[in-house]
Amino acid sequence: MADRPILILPTPTSFDRERLFVRGGDFITPSRSEQHRKLGRKLEEMARSFGGLRRSAAGTDPEQVLVFEVAYENVDGLTKLVKASQKISGLEWLAEIDLEDQVQEGFGKTPDEPTPIRLYAFLTNQSAMTRLLVLWNQWVANNRAPRNFGPFWQLFQHLTNVRRWEATDRVEGTGLAEWWQERLARREGPIRFEAELWFRDSPMERELSTQSLARTLEESQGVIVDVCQLSEIRYHGVLLECPRETIQDAFDRMRESEYVRFLQCDDVRFFRGTGQSMLTVVDTDEAPTTEDSTGRPLPTREPLVAILDGLPLSGHNDLRDRLILDDPDNFAANYPAKFRQHGTAMSSLVIHGDLAANEPPTDRLVYIRPVMVPDTSGQETQETWPEDRLFVDLIHTAVRRIVANDGPEPPVAPSVRIINLSVGNPYLPFVREMSPLSRLIDWLSVRYRLLFIISAGNYDGDIVYEMTAGQLAALDPNAAVRATLGTSHRDRQLRRLIAPAESMNALTVGAWHADAGALTYTPPSHQDLLQKQSLPSLLNPIANGLHRSIKPELMMPGGRQYYSRQINIGNVCFRPSEGLLLPGQRVASPASGSADLSRRINKRGTSNAAALASRLASAVYDNLESSLIESGINPDPNRLMLMTKALLVHGARWGDEARQIDHFSNQELDWQSQRRVKAAWLGYGLVDPARCLTATDQRVLLVGTGDLKDGEAQEYLIPLPTRLSGQSLRRRVVITLAWLTPVNNQHRRYRKASLWVTRESDVDNFTQASIEVHEPLAKAGTSQHLVYETDKIVAIQDDQNLRIKVNCKADAGELTETVGYGIAVTVEVADPTTIDIYSEIRERLVERVRTVPIEAS
Repeated sequence: MADRPILILPTPTSFDRERLFVRGGDFITPSRSEQHRKLGRKLEEMARSFGGLRRSAAGTDPEQVLVFEVAYENVDGLTKLVKASQKISGLEWLAEIDLEDQVQEGFGKTPDEPTPIRLYAFLTNQSAMTRLLVLWNQWVANNRAPRNFGPFWQLFQHLTNVRRWEATDRVEGTGLAEWWQERLARREGPIRFEAELWFRDSPMERELSTQSLARTLEESQGVIVDVCQLSEIRYHGVLLECPRETIQDAFDRMRESEYVRFLQCDDVRFFRGTGQSMLTVVDTDEAPTTEDSTGRPLPTREPLVAILDGLPLSGHNDLRDRLILDDPDNFAANYPAKFRQHGTAMSSLVIHGDLAANEPPTDRLVYIRPVMVPDTSGQETQETWPEDRLFVDLIHTAVRRIVANDGPEPPVAPSVRIINLSVGNPYLPFVREMSPLSRLIDWLSVRYRLLFIISAGNYDGDIVYEMTAGQLAALDPNAAVRATLGTSHRDRQLRRLIAPAESMNALTVGAWHADAGALTYTPPSHQDLLQKQSLPSLLNPIANGLHRSIKPELMMPGGRQYYSRQINIGNVCFRPSEGLLLPGQRVASPASGSADLSRRINKRGTSNAAALASRLASAVYDNLESSLIESGINPDPNRLMLMTKALLVHGARWGDEARQIDHFSNQELDWQSQRRVKAAWLGYGLVDPARCLTATDQRVLLVGTGDLKDGEAQEYLIPLPTRLSGQSLRRRVVITLAWLTPVNNQHRRYRKASLWVTRESDVDNFTQASIEVHEPLAKAGTSQHLVYETDKIVAIQDDQNLRIKVNCKADAGELTETVGYGIAVTVEVADPTTIDIYSEIRERLVERVRTVPIEAS
């Protein structure tokens, strides 16, 4: 089938947004007397506890973080609590966080049904606590709420617990213990780690918090190395250093549920490990493969993609004259060539793709900024985040240098619209709280109109089967694959996203078990546990994002990952193989011990997949720009970026591979639960680049863009092809919506802008229910991807349309910003046919008055 160009949707018609149906129902809460019996004494003890606190060195009243845990209903009833708290002097609102659902006595719609629990954190002093206690007693006495304090009456009604923010809150689930353990095992000398302080609105209060932590650290011979304050994301980070002996003592006591003094500092919200690391293979018995990269044209255009990664070997034959290397921190001075592995591999993939596929290199330069350094403190060298600087600050500075810069100097690469970040923090798996780095990426995305493409992170744990070797060997290939998928799914609690893969505005990419290499001999000690089938890589997380949003959204080839059998008593155990000659994606690589500048190796993982997604994003952007210019439109780069995000997701499909996910589980699941399982494995599916780039006679691809405010909607009319009238052919409609949302870091919903599509057709049964990701699951992030399919025979007349409405509403407090979006729609005939529907749809679009909001101003 011949390729046809993308069609541009005309400007949509404006409407009010669709109203959302909210399921109601009675929600039971305890009586005032029951609440007083359970919680009154706790509140009184909280008020008295200030008597034992010392005044600060600056003479200010002692403060502590007070936590209210609340059982809440589906409809938010406490949205005005922030404003109400501002009426109490000395009470400062800090955070709103979702906790795990719990069964709470006296709350809920049924006694045994788990109830969503929300946490509110306030910073309070003695006078504020006294005022809170007065309000509580007034509520218990059934008095009318004072003016502006009604939200506290609702808070007290739904309160399940009140307590202080404690040491356990500061360290559990933060990766601190794992980080300390790893550093204690690797090196002598002091150990560094991060503290995230409660963000105070006042700069003076933030400075006092830093000083308070510094004084507490002095008791343990600790010091502050670096401080970063970013009010835009409400981040106050401090890099700490303590003697190894101090950390060993703190680690030992933590395992016994005892906490040293600095871990009990009231100014600290979380303690965390400082960085991520990747094992680099610098010495190997395997012979390197060397090939020349000659005859390929050099890039002539300015960069569109920036890579934040390790330092690449920019003189490699595959990279020379194709990179803009920007190293303002002079990391190169202490970065030997043989250690420059990850940055070299990512650069190679963005520029060339899988070298085994022999694809043309990108015709754009690629900008790369080193943000990692080699760590030689252990037995094996790793590329890791710098230990003398907070990584949030490094990324913030790097991105601003690229597109904004400070002072008189201009930005170094203002043409960049796509940023590849294939690094993550394995010590910080996503549970409920957005990491500081993901919050930064979400803010940078909106502030500078950037599309971040992030790797989901690799799970390098063992695959352990609940069967013997003989039982596994007796399975046929399909049954063996189902057993592999089943054992991986059983360990899904260990397979979480790692920061910053949970970012709301970024596209997160998982790896597919595929590469372009030929099937070669593999040593018997290494096995393909997926039996050469096209499936998600076993390296992937099995996860969701915030509020069960689809994460990772996309799958791209990440190389075939083989596994080696481990000695294990009883059950069979396999571990990921790291051999450079095993199947994988061919990338440029520094040589281990020579000056060879043509070496290539095979690598695997979600980092590879993200790099390929960034390469495809560049091609989609350029293709879309060319299509618009050929149509006489001068495109706005910000609009192009939004439509590129939509088109990348638009190319994803579950395909036949989803059937394997259907069968690996032994338990019977309803169709909605089964779709949730598949979404956790597949996201929106494996991307087919052709579906992002071109149309055909039987597959019509249309794109558009617009702006919405809270309460607004815009409707697009897609002509229905009359040539399908009365035809017994499967019709498929794919709709993808993508946007960048402002965020509210103090609201549990976080995402300020909720956008979603609704559809209607002038012809009954032209589309039916979605067949892949269930619609409610697709509404929680910043991309919604829906696939509809039917083969019902319908009658289609001239001027009948498919109506697609894009809606917008506030999701985390007030939404005052205008939100731009990109939309992609495919109408196709899914069965083999020669019917040309492209020409008819194009002609009917041309007949309309076409104005498009894509022009650059």
